[in-house]
Amino acid sequence: ALFAIIIPAATVFFLQFSQSGDLFARRAQMEQAAGMILSHFNTELSRANAWNLSSSTLGNPNGILVYINASGGDVTIDRQTDTVDFDGTPQQVNRLRATVGANPPEWITPPEVNVTAFQFSLVENTLSATTGLNLTLELSMLNPSGGPFRSAEFSSQTTFALRPATIVL
Repeated sequence: ALFAIIIPAATVFFLQFSQSGDLFARRAQMEQAAGMILSHFNTELSRANAWNLSSSTLGNPNGILVYINASGGDVTIDRQTDTVDFDGTPQQVNRLRATVGANPPEWITPPEVNVTAFQFSLVENTLSATTGLNLTLELSMLNPSGGPFRSAEFSSQTTFALRPATIVL
């Protein structure tokens, strides 16, 4: 009778502990992906020679950013839908990718992270001169099971300042 009480309680405890560990791992993975994305943008955009705002799509959660990098190459960063295999199930996921010049596009975000919003808006001074770009970035982990132990989300608003010598096209 004592085992009939202890075994189910121990089983529930270990299942909750396992799910908590999975949740922690997913959230850590999400934060690592977000940190890498923001670091990439901080490095690339702070060194940009020109921002092509007329070719960019601003103010849209499915934004496109076009700029000229420090090497003089045209760079386009956009959000595209990709089909990935996640836990044996094909999933549609929105990912960020960068295209530099005529090179093939490269994914910026990992396949298990869904980019739910990628939006840039202008930052202007009192003279209506563009001084930077504000990025709204929202991410979520793929979760085909729908279970709460896999859910992890990230949201950030970050402003990237233009260098004084940066040209706005």
